[in-house]
Amino acid sequence: MSLSYQTDVAYLGLLSKKISYRRFLDIVHTFKSVESFFKASQQEVDAFCRKIKLKETFLNIKQTYEEAEALYDYCKKENIVFRSMEHRLYPERLKEIYETPLGIFLKGGVEIFDKYALNHEKVNVAMVGTRKARQYSLDVAKSISASLAEKRFNIISGFASGVDSVAHAGAIASGGMTTAVFGCGLKHVFPKENVKLLRELYEAGGVVVSEYLPTEKPQNYYFPQRNRIISALSDGVILIEAKEKSGALITVKHALDQNKEVFVFDCHDELGYYQGNAHLIKEGAKAIKSVEDIIGHLYGTKFFVEKSCKKDEQDEVFKALEEGPLGLDELSKRMKKSPDEVLIVLVPYLLEKKIIESAGNHYYKNPEI
Repeated sequence: MSLSYQTDVAYLGLLSKKISYRRFLDIVHTFKSVESFFKASQQEVDAFCRKIKLKETFLNIKQTYEEAEALYDYCKKENIVFRSMEHRLYPERLKEIYETPLGIFLKGGVEIFDKYALNHEKVNVAMVGTRKARQYSLDVAKSISASLAEKRFNIISGFASGVDSVAHAGAIASGGMTTAVFGCGLKHVFPKENVKLLRELYEAGGVVVSEYLPTEKPQNYYFPQRNRIISALSDGVILIEAKEKSGALITVKHALDQNKEVFVFDCHDELGYYQGNAHLIKEGAKAIKSVEDIIGHLYGTKFFVEKSCKKDEQDEVFKALEEGPLGLDELSKRMKKSPDEVLIVLVPYLLEKKIIESAGNHYYKNPEI
């Protein structure tokens, strides 16, 4: 068997026993690699487990490895991609957080996910909020999500009821990318009412991510744990609605701990629905009311100086639009740039209203400027 296969199976073996990142470090320190650990004798494994107080975790190391091989085969059968933290496409962002996942499971548009995860242009935005959000908040969330997705942002959320669901739905409706981070294994759909949404997500090229084994059922404590992954995969987190003790604030806390941008929907509130929002804004979080606010904060002055002040790029995009409105693909061909590169050029002019985006996702010069 190949080394990559042996590595994946070894990591699956550790995950099957719920080995923490701290214990993983102990294993690597002692055995030099996860593969070597599973090649050790049962006597060596027993001695090691007694030393670090793992008790009865690996009573039969050979059986654990064989079960991990069966899990590997199951993933292949179900089109689930497993990435150990040693894989070259494992997101570096996840290696920088507390309790780094030893591996992640992905299903859906994995290649698209990889491109976003490796992108350093700040194109990954998480959206969170209460599961019992007001209709107004749901409308705002869907609108912002759709607008950001249209501009090629990856919308990340937790697939829960409420704000999470409409965040994914907005991205899907606009034909954009969305990433759902599950609080259970990928074999399960939670909540059940999101079966249709999950199908639509897959059809649209979206991806589902989980640190839990595919067969793991939802557990209450899994959802707060998965929030650190939502924030880690993002460049910024948008809070739509949260009361003072909302679970959505857990993701915000992780984002702050990870030095990520936090954007908070600023809404006049007399009934206490947005107490969490008001508190965060008071503490210095960035208040937002529109997509323009988010992009402006996310890229900042540096973006506008580096990306919008190149006169040749400005002349190039304006010249391409002289004959009339163009879609992103056609504009990309004329400018001889990738769609993502064109969007980077377009965003400042969209914010300055020098270029207008039509409802049909076509761009044209503002005739009044």
